Amino acid sequence: MYGSGGAADNDHLFRELFEAGGLQKWQPEQLWFWALTAAQPITHYVALDEAALAAKADALAKHHSQYDGPPTDSVRWVGQTVAAQAQATAAGVQFAEGFQGFF
Repeated sequence: MYGSGGAADNDHLFRELFEAGGLQKWQPEQLWFWALTAAQPITHYVALDEAALAAKADALAKHHSQYDGPPTDSVRWVGQTVAAQAQATAAGVQFAEGFQGFF
């Protein structure tokens, strides 16, 4: 598994939370990463519609130091590229967000 655990599997990382709440370390059953290319590979995808694309572009536009406005063209291009890489276009999906899952 990814790094053989993470913060949830390390009861020494946030010792005060462990001591205050009696929390026990644990490992997730599933781990998901964003995936953009077939080289990662994309094991799962979520189809995106125009409203989701607009919401993503608007959210990115909140980073005023990076964008003058919503990067709509870039978001659409990434969505199309991921759909093609995930072979989702064969199912009629035009835009997608890709993930690599570990179980």
